[in-house]
Amino acid sequence: MAGLLKFEAVSALLLVCMSTSILSKIFADHKCQPVTPERHVPPKKPFHVITEDFLNKFNEVIIIGDIHGCYDEQQLLIKSTILMTVLKIFTGDISRKGPKNLEVIRYHEFIRYACRTGFLPGIPIRDNQPYTILNLGTVIAAPECPGGWQLTRQEYLKHLDVSHFPWASQWRGPEHIYFGHDHSRQLQLYPFATGVDTACSHQEGYLKKKNDKNTKISSSELRTSEPFQKLTKDFLDKFNEVIVIGDQHGCYDEQQLLIKNHKLNDTVLKIYTGDITRKGPKNLEVLRFVKNCSSCLTVRGNNDEKTLLRVFSKLHNTSYEFIPMDKWMANLTVDEVAWLRDIPYVFHIPSMNAYVMHAGFLPGGVPVKDNRPYTIMNIRTVIADPKCPGGWRPTREEFLDKDDVPTYPWASQWRGPEHIYFGHDHKRQLQFYPYATGVDTACVRGHYMTGYFIKGPRKGTFATQPALEQYYHGKV
Repeated sequence: MAGLLKFEAVSALLLVCMSTSILSKIFADHKCQPVTPERHVPPKKPFHVITEDFLNKFNEVIIIGDIHGCYDEQQLLIKSTILMTVLKIFTGDISRKGPKNLEVIRYHEFIRYACRTGFLPGIPIRDNQPYTILNLGTVIAAPECPGGWQLTRQEYLKHLDVSHFPWASQWRGPEHIYFGHDHSRQLQLYPFATGVDTACSHQEGYLKKKNDKNTKISSSELRTSEPFQKLTKDFLDKFNEVIVIGDQHGCYDEQQLLIKNHKLNDTVLKIYTGDITRKGPKNLEVLRFVKNCSSCLTVRGNNDEKTLLRVFSKLHNTSYEFIPMDKWMANLTVDEVAWLRDIPYVFHIPSMNAYVMHAGFLPGGVPVKDNRPYTIMNIRTVIADPKCPGGWRPTREEFLDKDDVPTYPWASQWRGPEHIYFGHDHKRQLQFYPYATGVDTACVRGHYMTGYFIKGPRKGTFATQPALEQYYHGKV
């Protein structure tokens, strides 16, 4: 059964297909996109439409990664997250490699399942070969190929002296694709694609691989209990002043100097724009100070998200090793990890008609709560695109040379009426627009730590602290 699903009601594409095990592992002589072997068994409906009427029978819809015969984990996931009243769409590969393949298949006789690997960027959806839809993982730039991208395989990369990319990082929408298959990259979050294969069957005892560090992480483990948190006027009135302070990145010494030199005591509410962790020298000290400070709040940044991903990877797989920059994470307590997980993505301040977040929102009138967590924690730059909601498409710095169109800071296109205070965009330093203010001034890279007063006698002024040294030398 199954084929390719198109979610017209939710403007998303879901790849539904059979296991790759039925396909021969060949590339034939077709360079850009392998032709599916003749012996493959096509489904009755390769592209299947899921209607809004059908979706409305369910309160929620969830995309679940590759099962590979992991029946016990499948049933525990369904039980622990109360998924019996939820439409469950699986990303294919329900069988092989795991211990209970028949049980999984027989359970699936009673439910819908979906989703596989992806589409080649830059070409019409229905021009994708079934082999591509079932196997795509990595692409390389190839001007001679339709769409400018050539499918390749991991085992060939060492022979290719060219840059390669996850196909999902090059997918420009406007449809959003949910997929599995690419377990080595774990959770993948891009503006128009989300990968959810986190390698359940690769755990010790199911599929043994030498030095395998893949882990199983449920997205529910990373979910904050309150993504949008409201700060009431009564709460704010407990403080004489409110200041929004840019990214910390473990710069504890500079943080404390900023507080001391500008008299940011407990009468001043200090709201941090996220990324309190990673890249800097004293991540634990910063995290513990903010957690235990009665006049401190923070939103979740993309690097705080990476901290959670790495910590949960270690919890699920003791053989997982932190890279040198992240070894401090081994000293986090259970309570500290739980606190970090429950940090909201956004603070809403109705009395000031304002929001505080790490990166920003999509401009163009997109409803605030329609912004994805990835957008809220990662957006910097947008491109005009009438096909996208609001008329703007987010992009990333590494893709700018491939887009021969004008690009803009998202904040320059935000028309309010709410004012947004944000960090994240360190390269642009201080940013002032009619309805948005950016305060990440790259302390961890040797510049400054900056705060901006939004309430009190110092409203509209800055608090700054020069970096004591450059701690981080990376590009991103």
